Amino acid sequence: PVGTQVTVVQLVHLRREPRMNVHAVGDVTDRDFVFGAGMVERHPHAARNLPVQARHGVRSPRQFQREHRHAERFAVIVPVYPPQAHQMLVRQPQRVAERPQMLFDQLAAEFNPAEIALRSASEAWLASPTAENLIALQEAAAAPRQELFRRLNQAPEGTATLVSLRGDILAGLPAHPGWQVIDADLTHLFNSWFNRGFLSIERIDWRTPAIVLEKLIEYEAVHEISGWPDLRRRLQSDRRCFGFFHPALPDEPLIFIEVALTRGIASAIQPLLAVDAPVADADKADTAMFYSITNCQPGLRGVSFGNLLIKQVAQKLGEEFRRIKTFSTLSPIPGFCSWLNRQPSLAALSETVRNGGWRNDATARSALEGKLMPLCAHYLTSVLKNNEPIDPVARFHLGNGARAERLNWLADISPRGIERSAEIGRAHV
Repeated sequence: PVGTQVTVVQLVHLRREPRMNVHAVGDVTDRDFVFGAGMVERHPHAARNLPVQARHGVRSPRQFQREHRHAERFAVIVPVYPPQAHQMLVRQPQRVAERPQMLFDQLAAEFNPAEIALRSASEAWLASPTAENLIALQEAAAAPRQELFRRLNQAPEGTATLVSLRGDILAGLPAHPGWQVIDADLTHLFNSWFNRGFLSIERIDWRTPAIVLEKLIEYEAVHEISGWPDLRRRLQSDRRCFGFFHPALPDEPLIFIEVALTRGIASAIQPLLAVDAPVADADKADTAMFYSITNCQPGLRGVSFGNLLIKQVAQKLGEEFRRIKTFSTLSPIPGFCSWLNRQPSLAALSETVRNGGWRNDATARSALEGKLMPLCAHYLTSVLKNNEPIDPVARFHLGNGARAERLNWLADISPRGIERSAEIGRAHV
């Protein structure tokens, strides 16, 4: 980009590394070059006649060799941004409102595949779909952004910074749809960097380092942890908590799941969350109730861990407790009341639910149960998007192979449960 300095960081011999992508080419004899906007500043002993592309696209040395037959060595060029922007990107993760939008706009506009090279490779593959042409097409289609992100990932705390950056990109997408190309590249890379082979599953208990336990209190998104006594009860012997960790983020759980070991399928969450609830004998439990699963990193949204974690936790619990044969969720229905409020024909009922007077009246509560439970069943089974339930929690569990077991009235009487699902919950097994 105009005004950006780039520096030569590596010389590549064509015969030794024929597949390496480069950004510029020339008969470079040393590394004493600083590329300015549209010009080359030379030291007295620098080489002559160095051709530089006006816009830096990624091309293979063999392509450059055909155009510059005199060239024997190739310079790999890496952009170095103005110090403030570079520091902002790599060393000072901040929210999107505090980052320079210019930086994201520049990543989206100036780091796309070279159009001419991509068109040429596409036409070559269409004319002759050989393996060699396919490889050339894949190289031409790779955005330089991905190489930039790979190099940033090698820096100290680079992985955490890129995860934070994608979180900011996602937050800014509604106002900046052009940033989708950045999101797509980061998602592509994260699906490789955070695959199951790099993740470790760990049990979290009271002996876990405090820095991780504090993260549980901070991140819990389903049922808020009110403090250390609450957390301690959730980690007692009749409870289990597991998390996925990545070696580049050792103190940052990517996702964690909380389980209660019970006799039979529980129908309400409050007894399981009560700090003063007696500790049951885990060896007598026959059911594992998955009551909370939390994705901790907004920047990893869309990189699926939940299905893997649930299955691995179920396997571990089955090995530890042979009596446990039933694995069930106690799931919220976060979209029900929102859907109810949007139905003109149900405006009076929706208003009654919002007023809340029925909660302290047993007769009114019973009457409302008879109206809301069928509507909730309809919402979960018939209100679809792309032939899938519109409710995100139902879509997640059913998509992972669970089946709906039953609806539970008074499943979650917390303010959040009342606001989102009118105290109704759902069990999946």
